[in-house]
Amino acid sequence: MNSGPDHHNDALADWLRIRTEISWPRWSGELSVAEPPALDGFREFFTATRGGHDAERTARVLTALDRALADAEQGAQLTLSLMANWQRTVLHRDAVAFRTVPAFAKAGRERYSLAPDTHARFEHCLAESASPDLPLPSRSARIYLDVLFFHPFENGNARAAMLALAFVLGRERRLARPGAPAAGHPLGRRRRRRGRSGGTARNPDHRGGAPPVPREPVMTGRDVILNELAQGLRQMSQGIEWFDGLSPEEQSETLLFLRHHCVWLCP
Repeated sequence: MNSGPDHHNDALADWLRIRTEISWPRWSGELSVAEPPALDGFREFFTATRGGHDAERTARVLTALDRALADAEQGAQLTLSLMANWQRTVLHRDAVAFRTVPAFAKAGRERYSLAPDTHARFEHCLAESASPDLPLPSRSARIYLDVLFFHPFENGNARAAMLALAFVLGRERRLARPGAPAAGHPLGRRRRRRGRSGGTARNPDHRGGAPPVPREPVMTGRDVILNELAQGLRQMSQGIEWFDGLSPEEQSETLLFLRHHCVWLCP
């Protein structure tokens, strides 16, 4: 969304400051190569969340997902031009460009500023998605948040963020299910050993394509805090202080779950 009330809150400036202050989770040692996941998590996510009420838009975003993963398979560099190609399909438009005015979300409560160097800074952040200085889970979480806070397009920025996330994971052959750590992450390996008992129950009518039926959700303290931050009910400074107090493992898992508290608030 590119219009809203005139106020001085600048979520993009806050994110760019926080981005450099976060102790992004790291680990040492060699990671084993994980087997490809049996479930196409991104396709299931888009189908489950959008397919029932807007089949046409869902078909377009799935086509864009195919193109993003094909680009990833070819080892392409993540750029605004590449993302704009996907976004033309998502929005069914002949041309898509970087926004030319400040953008707003959350009913105008969150503002994403525009400066002469905003476009260039976004390109720099996209290029960092391939930087070897951080492990893949941290880079994939960071690129998702980069797209949301830069809000590069007039519309469809949450879908663009998910496509960028899928691209970064796909480029390194490590696709993950939504809501689960990326393949190869220590947390991901630990979860897989637990099996399905703590996750979702199969629908009796499941025939390989229907999404699993979630068990009764459990709201954790982390979920409450992330929800409050996403809705603007908790100050970002409080969120930073809370995040800094987490262990490296907890920080890594929090970053991977953070996207679920943003996706519906930045459509």
